[in-house]
Amino acid sequence: MVKRSDELQEFLCNCGNKSLVEEVHQVEGLLKENYLLGVCVRKKQIPKYYVNRWSVSNLYKYNLRKGWRLIYTLLGTEKGITVLELEALPHPEYERRFGY
Repeated sequence: MVKRSDELQEFLCNCGNKSLVEEVHQVEGLLKENYLLGVCVRKKQIPKYYVNRWSVSNLYKYNLRKGWRLIYTLLGTEKGITVLELEALPHPEYERRFGY
């Protein structure tokens, strides 16, 4: 199962970037088939922002077109693994968030 955070849902509804919205939707289909599709962020490199905001213990990034990054986490539920998409970031904002 793949879910979006409220923040990501609001961003995609208001961003006006139709190609980005379509790409995120396509990636959601891919994540349903393989939730390990993205690159796993090392635990010591997970920004405190994600730990404080969503209490994540794991974090993944998926490279979208035009320098965008989709950030997601995996949640264990009684129905199995759920992918929670947290946010989509342009590359400069992604670098700031991760301290690069």
